[in-house]
Amino acid sequence: MWTDCFAKADAPYHKTLTGISSYIKKGLHSKKIILTVPWFGYDYICNRFIEAGRCELQKIAFEGAPCSNIDVPRISYREIMELLPKSISGRIWDDDLKAPFFVYKKDNVFHEVWYDDPESISWRTTFLKKFKLGGIAIWNAELVDYSSDPIAAMKTEEMWNALCPP
Repeated sequence: MWTDCFAKADAPYHKTLTGISSYIKKGLHSKKIILTVPWFGYDYICNRFIEAGRCELQKIAFEGAPCSNIDVPRISYREIMELLPKSISGRIWDDDLKAPFFVYKKDNVFHEVWYDDPESISWRTTFLKKFKLGGIAIWNAELVDYSSDPIAAMKTEEMWNALCPP
């Protein structure tokens, strides 16, 4: 993170768009680009919690950047769906980053979880047709809940369906 040190989406819409566009402008054929979407999130521990969307992180430098998520634990979409109903904020949508997040408190410490879900993934899959990309990949398909629980099955199906652009 080159700007402020706050919890944020892993693959924000505009940065994904900029990344794809820059490779195409450099001459990489779009069919050689595979859009990868994460089926996990980051569980940020707030060094200082100001408000939802303003979770200040401990500064950990990485490769010249003053702040990074290098030490932030990844949590699976399955874990996110179990934790979300226990949150103090519920799902919050960041319209600029086109990504959801929520806030929870554990042992008197605020956490902010940023993740991707069917809505955020659907926003990114529009790039497949727009740029005629080579395909789509998931980082990691085993991170959803394949149990026989009907709600989990519905959420898993929604994740798979999000991969198909309209």
